[in-house]
Amino acid sequence: RPRFIELMAAHGVQVSARSPCLHDYPYIPNDRTFPNAARYSDTLVMLPSGPEQPLENVERSIAVIREIDPLLT
Repeated sequence: RPRFIELMAAHGVQVSARSPCLHDYPYIPNDRTFPNAARYSDTLVMLPSGPEQPLENVERSIAVIREIDPLLT
């Protein structure tokens, strides 16, 4: 994840590490565990998104991911 974020930033695409799982927040009452959510939470990232996001930004993110993919393996 850190390398992916670094490469995306080098190509001008803002990416951030995903925030913790909702069930981990102290202000949300919960007495259950969600192991899959916890496992994936440590690997996911947030790409540019939102209802006001121009389609060009989405297409640019996809293009950059395709470009950097060989560098991640």
